[in-house]
Parts: sequence; structure tokens; C-alpha cells
Amino acid sequence: MLCDSEVLTMEVVGSFLGISQDKALFVYFRHHFSHFFPTIRRIHRTTFVRQAANLWKLKERLWQHIAQQVPHDPGFSLVDSFPLPVCRFARAYRCKRFQGQAGFGKDQVARQTFFGFRVHVQVAWPGVLVRFDVAPGNEQERRLCRS
Repeated sequence: MLCDSEVLTMEVVGSFLGISQDKALFVYFRHHFSHFFPTIRRIHRTTFVRQAANLWKLKERLWQHIAQQVPHDPGFSLVDSFPLPVCRFARAYRCKRFQGQAGFGKDQVARQTFFGFRVHVQVAWPGVLVRFDVAPGNEQERRLCRS
């Protein structure tokens, strides 16, 4: 297993290089930088992906720490949301994914109903991502504004 610092380093560098998919990130570092990360030759891709996913709490704390260091005005912020569908609308009533958690919502851009979640994002001046929240598709931004 890789060290947590190695996984975080690969994700940060991959993000800088524009590599956003786990498989592409794993293949890139295994092919080009296995001399820096020798363990990557011996592990399976799913082990790498699972370890990266399990670091979500550490990534959130790191993000909050960095966000506090960046000068921003939380009193002057914008809250917006976008849909995150979990299945096609025609299959929504038979869909077993996220049963009891996802909901039906209206996608104003596509002018259609979707089944899934709504991601709410708060951005403070001058463009600092302050908070985000994932809620059922039928829940509006008010939840993020209150807390």
C-alpha cells in the first residue's frame, strides 16, 4: 500500500496536469514516475482508488485549512447549485441506487426533471470556494444559506 502522502501528491499533481480520472492517474504515474513511487508497481489500481477515496476527510480538512489562509469575504458570497443525476429519468422509479436518499428535481438549464442529487456550492469574494453540500435533487439552496 502507498503512503497517504504519496497518494495525495499524485492527486495534486494529476489535477495540475488535468488528469481527472482515477484510471488515467494511476496509469500515468505507474508508467512515468514509478521510480519515485516504487510501491505503485506492486499494487492494483482498485487499491489505489480505494485508498484515495478513504482520504476524503483529510482532503476536506486540508481544503478548509487552505481556504482560511486565502483572503476572502464570507459576507459577500454567492450560493448556486447544479444537478447530479444518478440514473436516467425513465429508469428512476426502478432505480435501486441511493434509494431513500436521492430525489426528483428540476434542472433549469436542460429544462427537464432529473432523479438524483443537487450539489450546492458557496463561493465568497473573490472566487474562493467556501462550502459545498450534496442534497436530494428536490432540495434548494436555502439549506446551505442557513448554516
